[in-house]
Amino acid sequence: MKFHFGGSSLGSKKYKDDYFLICKLIKKQGHSILHDWLGKTGENKENMYKKTAEAIRAADGVILEGTISAVAIGQQLTLALDSNKPTLILIHLEAGEGPVVSGSFSDPAKRNLLYIERYTQSNLEQKLDGFFKSLAQKHGLTRINLVLDRTIDNYLEWSAFQKKKSKSQIIRDAMQKEIDQDLDWKKRST
Repeated sequence: MKFHFGGSSLGSKKYKDDYFLICKLIKKQGHSILHDWLGKTGENKENMYKKTAEAIRAADGVILEGTISAVAIGQQLTLALDSNKPTLILIHLEAGEGPVVSGSFSDPAKRNLLYIERYTQSNLEQKLDGFFKSLAQKHGLTRINLVLDRTIDNYLEWSAFQKKKSKSQIIRDAMQKEIDQDLDWKKRST
């Protein structure tokens, strides 16, 4: 799977070893990191934001080291949830209570995409493995080819633009609504 890993510039200084360990463990599991920004300096903020937003939209999931509360974490979290990306926020156990991250400001329908874990270097791999397994079980996607007439495709283009969602997400939402209303399916699947 492809992941966006993010954090804050201050956090990457204070928890540098943890940031690099998180990236190493993601790759160890055979996953890739889009826009690997760690250790790179001198990139202007506009370009960094653009690359981060593109990475979040292209990712299968988002992992944020959020021990130090920062605007950048909030921006990445908002982009991730608005893009319907399962998101793990890691908060170092030494931070005590640490930042309050509950997703309470987010759309209630998207809170099931938010995972928050407290970690130490010794249990970090376990926390990441749990997130990866949860993604595979809850958020696994299947790719299909779908042939549509022009009218439906035009609607999907328009709706995706208006709702700031992908065409695939518009179709999934419509199918989920159909599933929720189909009593025969509910009887069969229980």
